[in-house]
Amino acid sequence: MRRERRGRLSFATKLCQGVGAIPDTVKKSVFNTFTLLYYHQIMDLDALYVSLALAVAILFDAVTDPLVASISDTLKTGPLAGSGVPPRAAARRSQARRRGTRESPTP
Repeated sequence: MRRERRGRLSFATKLCQGVGAIPDTVKKSVFNTFTLLYYHQIMDLDALYVSLALAVAILFDAVTDPLVASISDTLKTGPLAGSGVPPRAAARRSQARRRGTRESPTP
């Protein structure tokens, strides 16, 4: 059960939240940088178009993440947490069938 927060967050809480976000931010920056390099240098696409595609993806993510979080918080039952399991299981089963094995492939 959720409790309503009283008062403002302490500096320590804000600091811990910020420090906890550093690995995710670094990972995203490195991924986007190497994605740009890969598509520009290896796939020989114009860097402008690759940058635009990455920008559109980032903007889409910036809009949909808070929207989905708001919907999930409003539902209060958490059905979105498990909604990715069936598609993932179906994809792994499909991969296993293409490989001709009954085992699920290693990630």
